[in-house]
Amino acid sequence: MGSKEMTKDDEKVERIASLAAYFMQARSAVSSEAIHTRFYPSLSVDSFNKAFSRDRADLAICGLVLKKCGSGDSHALWKVDEETSYADSTALSPTDAFAFALACQPLLRTEGFPLSTDLDFALKKIYNYFDSEAAGFSSGHKDSREGRVLRTSMATGKAFEMEYEDAKGQLSTRVVAPYGTFSFRERLYVVGPQVERDGTVVLDSVRTYRFERILKAKLTSIAFEVPRDFDISDHRKLPFQMGGPVCEGHFDVPEAARAEVLKAGARLADGQGELVTAVSSLEDAAAWAISVGARPTAPEELVAAWRKQLEGAVRNG
Repeated sequence: MGSKEMTKDDEKVERIASLAAYFMQARSAVSSEAIHTRFYPSLSVDSFNKAFSRDRADLAICGLVLKKCGSGDSHALWKVDEETSYADSTALSPTDAFAFALACQPLLRTEGFPLSTDLDFALKKIYNYFDSEAAGFSSGHKDSREGRVLRTSMATGKAFEMEYEDAKGQLSTRVVAPYGTFSFRERLYVVGPQVERDGTVVLDSVRTYRFERILKAKLTSIAFEVPRDFDISDHRKLPFQMGGPVCEGHFDVPEAARAEVLKAGARLADGQGELVTAVSSLEDAAAWAISVGARPTAPEELVAAWRKQLEGAVRNG
């Protein structure tokens, strides 16, 4: 029986799978020249740049984000962005993972496919990962258009426009350059500044947005670059710290929860168990305190919100 001729879609799947397997096994950054030679040998430099850009966007949708190091196109170096790819629980949903795996399965049975061993190993890494942390982070919103726009935006360096609803229910439309993301207690947060239509970054506009409050999103053609000194750990916050503050909260934090507080970037007074910090939502702060066993001590409205939620939990069994 003769072999079926590969279609352009087949060739694209093979190339995407090959790129994924190659970068997941790469121990150092890879030059554009090496990628061009290995995966796009028949294309001119301009055609390669366009094709590789499209393939990076497709890889990002699958959860594998490639980050450029260095300047220019021909001399750029590329590596996996571990902050937003498989190593991070926010990058790849179970649906995306299994869709990617199913698409790649025929390649494992294709005689002569040069990276079948690497691909098999890469897919096993996906399955092993989703058996653990990400299995608990499978909210439906991750398969939404907004999720795909966010991943593509970060992969291509193009800002996205979003309609956002804040904690007070107020709607706004803004263009944001996503510098990074982080997850906390099964919620995804996006960190970045607002940008003008001409690409100018709005001064002092870096904010942390809760992803589930992004109602609509669409990609723009506005290019952005993540500053060299940007560190996502500087922007990690506790859930009740997102948005404008409504009061200063005081909490007595048990020893078991102190590591979580420190990981989120908060500080404990004198290294002890008292947390004094801005509170943007009384309800979120009360819910967080209950979840970690902390006790609000001031102000009274925060203590009251905490008691109300405790009483509700008792009534509901």
